Amino acid sequence: MVSAMRGPGLAIVVLTLMLLQPASPTGANFHISYTSEIMSGFAGDPDVQYLEVRMEFPGQHLVNDTRISAWNADGSEFEVLLLLDRDLPNDGVTVYWIAATQAFADLTGMTPDFTLPAGIHAPSGMVCWGAPDFAPPSDEWDPRFPFLYTDCVAYGGYSGGNSFHVPPSELPPGDGVKSLERILPAAQTAGRGQAAHLSAPPDAEAFALRCPSPENNAGEVVLMGDDGDGDGLPDCHEGEQGTNPALSDTDGDGFSDGEEFFAGSDPNDPASTPDPTPTPIAGLQGDADGNGGVSSLDALFVLQHVAGLFPELPCPLCADVTGEGKVNAIDASVILQFVAGLLSEL
Repeated sequence: MVSAMRGPGLAIVVLTLMLLQPASPTGANFHISYTSEIMSGFAGDPDVQYLEVRMEFPGQHLVNDTRISAWNADGSEFEVLLLLDRDLPNDGVTVYWIAATQAFADLTGMTPDFTLPAGIHAPSGMVCWGAPDFAPPSDEWDPRFPFLYTDCVAYGGYSGGNSFHVPPSELPPGDGVKSLERILPAAQTAGRGQAAHLSAPPDAEAFALRCPSPENNAGEVVLMGDDGDGDGLPDCHEGEQGTNPALSDTDGDGFSDGEEFFAGSDPNDPASTPDPTPTPIAGLQGDADGNGGVSSLDALFVLQHVAGLFPELPCPLCADVTGEGKVNAIDASVILQFVAGLLSEL
């Protein structure tokens, strides 16, 4: 293990704020999040299990009283695995948290945010996480019904039905070496939760088996797997990166493959080395929240930044779509018009 049109545009902004405004700080706020990775069984131990959730927007850390529940292959057996008993300390765009078994913690040395009993079915089943939109108290909604959860992932050809969550993946929740990971196309990063699943096309989300790299809410990442050359990059991940699993420094630049992986440099290119002060790279125009796509959430992020709720934007250069040298509500309006198809480019 290794650890421009102003009037109509502004009207759209107001409407989006009404639709997407996060819940009151005194209530639940977690619905713009999704299950990003699942594992049930690793290296011959079926009790090594975890569920990782990724936040798509700031303020999605108030998860107290949400549930994690599991169904068997045909949906005939159901169990609430965990009622989350506290909120998370850290939030933000692409911030994660995990619920994992004690066997996972013992194996990896990582402290999960919540300890989960080993109840994720394999090779077929479904795991749901969350609570209804505008959630009532935890004892006032029926956890047997998947449509009441924020997100459900069905896998291994699950046949029990999952309401209007995404269709089941034919892949299992890991194969003993890799985990089941959700892959999100850039155009489909907006709007998680019940309302989004009602309108999302069947291919809005897809899954793949990938080398496990769970991340907790403290930002700690574990790369799971055997590491034959001891460079900090397990063999499975070496395969994904195209590096040599028998050579600790594939490109011979003096930095191990693991050092380069965690620093974001290319372990296959000797001209690419870890830089202690990397130059910020401008991302996709309009992608104010820095998640790789342009959606109405970027407009909301800009508006909340203008209001002083979020002083720092992940990509301020991306947010200034009008090119005025500053970020304001007009940028949010333009982004919304682009998302609505009223503008062909930013």
